Amino acid sequence: AKFALPYISPGVLPLHAVVAASSAAAGALCMSPFASLIHDFLDVDFTPWMAAQQSGAFQEGWSQVSQKARPRELAKEQVRGVIDGGYTDNTAIAHLVANGATKVVSFLDVGEKDYSKSFAKLFDQGNTVNGLSGGGNSRWGVPFLAFPIFAENATLIKEEFLNLPKVYHPGSKYLKHLSIGTLHATTVDNKWMGTTAGRKVAIHVVSVSSLVWVNTLNEFTEYSEFVAEITNALSAPANADLVRTELLEPMLS
Repeated sequence: AKFALPYISPGVLPLHAVVAASSAAAGALCMSPFASLIHDFLDVDFTPWMAAQQSGAFQEGWSQVSQKARPRELAKEQVRGVIDGGYTDNTAIAHLVANGATKVVSFLDVGEKDYSKSFAKLFDQGNTVNGLSGGGNSRWGVPFLAFPIFAENATLIKEEFLNLPKVYHPGSKYLKHLSIGTLHATTVDNKWMGTTAGRKVAIHVVSVSSLVWVNTLNEFTEYSEFVAEITNALSAPANADLVRTELLEPMLS
């Protein structure tokens, strides 16, 4: 199909454009009637644009948008904004399951929180239609979508998540807690993510909560200590049985 042409030969895509798309955290501003005013004021565009062609996809997409092509022309070239995956599935679990995976190892960085909201969005929230819920999941007109692919109730899954076993890590400076364990889920039909109902999926979770983020330069050096704390926690004799039964054996089975 024409739409898939840019993805057939990813090696021909310019690296800087691919990196820009993968980290376009502000890319959805183009969908907001309010925040998009920032584009006009600063004369910048936070959204990488791609057209449906095998080479020059980013160049053509940007050219069409910057020249304010008519909607008919944009549709003809199948121009689309390619932005941060956090707006749809920030875990990549849905993509794996849609491609047939029944066992998934999910490494989750939950920041200073105790659980992953992105993980919970993959489960039934009761009132989600086409990615939008009645609870109001948008900010300044920018939608944060949820595409449930599992039948289990999101609130109950959150409780299971919070009750996952935690490794022992005394004296850690940056590691808040590290949870490991397995959650079981059953797929539902989701045309947006490409899942079909009735498949059983085992999700082996490694959830890391820390006091390190990426908003200051100091934290780049702090990450080395943080990684060492994770390594020490997973290799500590006190955690050997837990790591073996909840992480290594499920991963290798």
